[in-house]
This record gives sequence, structure tokens and C-alpha cells, in this order.
Amino acid sequence: MSVDLEVDTRPAAAADDLKLTVDYAEVIRTVEGQLTGKPVYLIETLAQQIAARILGTFPVVKAVTVEVLKPFAPVAADFEAISVKIRRERV
Repeated sequence: MSVDLEVDTRPAAAADDLKLTVDYAEVIRTVEGQLTGKPVYLIETLAQQIAARILGTFPVVKAVTVEVLKPFAPVAADFEAISVKIRRERV
């Protein structure tokens, strides 16, 4: 799994102040909370839920890209993993 955040880092960088950016430990806890919550069948659903939760929790995040990989998916083909990648932005 990967989560890419789009954030204007200039205010935090100028002030060297964590309060002006994203606390990445909190992002990880948020993602973990989604992963350990109610199970879903589709990796598309999981990616959407993670993106929505991040945008709903962290106002400084302008957009988020979430990629969910599924190794050993039940498909009759030889491959390492399948994945879905979505990008959601604040409206």
C-alpha cells in the first residue's frame, strides 16, 4: 500500500512547525484504523475509504493518492500482485 499526500508545505517549512503540516504518524494511525475496521471485499472500496478518511481528518491535505496492492489475488494468471490506485482531491 502507498499513500501520497498533496500538501502546501511552505508554511510549515518556513516556521519549522509541525502544527502547520501533517503529522505523518497520525496519518499512519488513520490508515491502520481503516485497515482494521469493518472488512470490505474490493480493494477499490478500501482505497476509497482510506482516501475519504484522510481528506476528512486532515484539512491541510489538498489531495491524496492511495494505492492498494493485493498479492495472490484469485485470478488464473502468473503475477506478483494486482493493485488499484486512486486520486481524490478536496472539493
